[in-house]
Amino acid sequence: MLLAAPAMPVAADGMPSITLGQDEAEKVFGSLYESRQLARVDLVNGTHERITLFLSVYSLDPGDNLTMMVPLRTLPALVTGRPVKESEFRQEQLLDRAEDEVVRQDPDEAWSDMRDETSESLQGLFGSMFLTLPGEYIRENLHLVSEDSEGKDSLGAGGEGVRWGDNEPVQHYEFDGFSVDVFGVDAGPRLADYLLEKGLVLPAQGDLERYSTHYLAVVEGASRPPIDAEDFAMLQRWVPNTTAGIADELREDPVRTGAEVEDLKYHIGYDDLEEEFRLTYGQSQDNWWIKKSSLQDIADELIDALFGSTDFAGEALTIELPLDSGKVFFPLGTSVGWPNPVGDIDVLFRVPEGKDLDIAGSRDAFLAGGHLYLFQMSQANPDFDLESTVRSGSEDRRAEAARAAFLSDYAGAFAGLLVALLAILVWFVVAALARWHWGLGGRTVRDPRMWLMLGAAILLSVPGAVLVYLLIWPIPTRDLYGRVLPIVPLATYPAACILLVVGVAL
Repeated sequence: MLLAAPAMPVAADGMPSITLGQDEAEKVFGSLYESRQLARVDLVNGTHERITLFLSVYSLDPGDNLTMMVPLRTLPALVTGRPVKESEFRQEQLLDRAEDEVVRQDPDEAWSDMRDETSESLQGLFGSMFLTLPGEYIRENLHLVSEDSEGKDSLGAGGEGVRWGDNEPVQHYEFDGFSVDVFGVDAGPRLADYLLEKGLVLPAQGDLERYSTHYLAVVEGASRPPIDAEDFAMLQRWVPNTTAGIADELREDPVRTGAEVEDLKYHIGYDDLEEEFRLTYGQSQDNWWIKKSSLQDIADELIDALFGSTDFAGEALTIELPLDSGKVFFPLGTSVGWPNPVGDIDVLFRVPEGKDLDIAGSRDAFLAGGHLYLFQMSQANPDFDLESTVRSGSEDRRAEAARAAFLSDYAGAFAGLLVALLAILVWFVVAALARWHWGLGGRTVRDPRMWLMLGAAILLSVPGAVLVYLLIWPIPTRDLYGRVLPIVPLATYPAACILLVVGVAL
């Protein structure tokens, strides 16, 4: 989406000013952020696609009218919209499922899972032989703590060939809280007239040249704060400097770790906010402590919304329109027109299971009868669009995805079984070599004490198993090498150490 905003505040009669003051525009743009750019593009049939957008734009200086523009290569056949939460949109459009499936059905990821599970199993089993089972559990936990469907063919031709025409929209839609106007082709070169009439300006980096022959969907609404409007207004009223400081922190570094977010909360809430509140109001206010604590809670909520994870409110805009010369497309390149980086970009393409796309930078998966392609970026302003012709599907890729999914699902079980068999193999190979070297008789695999000693070695470590053996069946030291049972754990101990190191290295 391209972004425009009023150059100056709207006048009392509701008509915007046409004075295009650059200083005022830069102030408005500097306070606007798109928290998410989420979209799903469905191939409806052989002639049409459906774009479903999640519009979530927040402002740290809310209240002004907001205009967003979506270039479209073809004229929409249908436009619908409704308010929605981000979590609802992700669930409805299968974005979360797609994120899981593209990893689950990726052969490289599947083998990576297998390697990780094998590493954990090697460390768990042979680490237990080395340190005892409780000791290995403590080692692993201390180690972790130390590391930071196809639709029906029911759409029309889309009215191709409709032109701009006296700056009037060729389509108009009204929804809850926002409206959509669709202008004809050649909207790009004529947009300057529209902006002048509306009193709007684009960010300096907004470039419409590439969309000069596109239709243009203009979405108009009001900017909103990232948290509850009343809470945000209270924060601006009582501690404006602290609120401005949070905005400065966002501009300085929009990506923070969990620890950095908590440090910022402490710095803002218990240093800046408290100092500003005390200097401005002193302690003469009624309920001083309660009011200050409430403001600190709101500041924490604002920081979480800006740097952490919050369920943003927005609108779902659905546009059904003809394909562009047989290609599915999404106008991602408009992101370069945003004054600040877009937080998270997730664009999901869906075609029938028997079809393939070629979306650069995407990962694919098969789900619920569809072939999905997920494109993701974070804190970015991409300047390219996503498009692809629709091709016949590859059976090889579908079989590869199925194998990868199977391996991903059972990687833990396979790794555990593999390492268990390895432990048994090492144990009894050592026993066979000991019998052969010393010419000892007796059973090994069919001796239940051999299996009990293996279990004791895993639970109590190899030295512990030997100690238990000597306590139950005391023998003179000179006879130690004449018995298979005590020799096997001692000879296995170096092998356990080596395999533990291999598991850590993996």
